[in-house]
Amino acid sequence: MTITVQSFLVCDSATVHEGSRLTDLSQIFDSITASNFPMTRQEFIIYIRLLVFDETHVSIAVRLVSPTLEERRLLNPYSARPDPNGKVTIRCRVPGLTLPEPGIYTLQLRVNGRVCSEYHITAIKRRTPPAKSANQTLRPHDVDGSADAL
Repeated sequence: MTITVQSFLVCDSATVHEGSRLTDLSQIFDSITASNFPMTRQEFIIYIRLLVFDETHVSIAVRLVSPTLEERRLLNPYSARPDPNGKVTIRCRVPGLTLPEPGIYTLQLRVNGRVCSEYHITAIKRRTPPAKSANQTLRPHDVDGSADAL
């Protein structure tokens, strides 16, 4: 069994154009910034493309591993058949994902029960700038962005 992972990523949109068979991937991301945790990332796509040799079908699953090493399924095992060229393409729509804390989350692509690839998403807590006090003096560049505004 020979399997090559050609693509394994997370994006907002994946469109295959039937005439040309080209795939448009839009808004690929590997970090999420939020003001507070837990936070929920709304709908997104997991895009997977494999090149498979010597197999009539493969079982594909995706698991999410949290920074505290807790695991959960994002894509239950799915059986797919390669096309005549040996390609397997999956676009899986995930309705939402709740991340309980900041840190690095790992998506594991498992093919026939074996981890073949990983994709990391970093969840970052957005820092809010300190509020300016009422008695703070404005500098010239605070007014319009240039130091020459006197």
